[in-house]
Amino acid sequence: MIAKSNSIEKRGRKLDNGRKSYIHSSKINLLWDLHDETELKRTCLSNGALGMV
Repeated sequence: MIAKSNSIEKRGRKLDNGRKSYIHSSKINLLWDLHDETELKRTCLSNGALGMV
């Protein structure tokens, strides 16, 4: 179950990276970077919670 969600997550991340390459505004890129960092922290927290269970 966890392995499946990881592969879906990686696929989603590739799509996000592709989307970023089309955005030329540095402000929007900065927002995307902040968004990615937040998602990464959230993922780590949820994975940590899963590990505890």
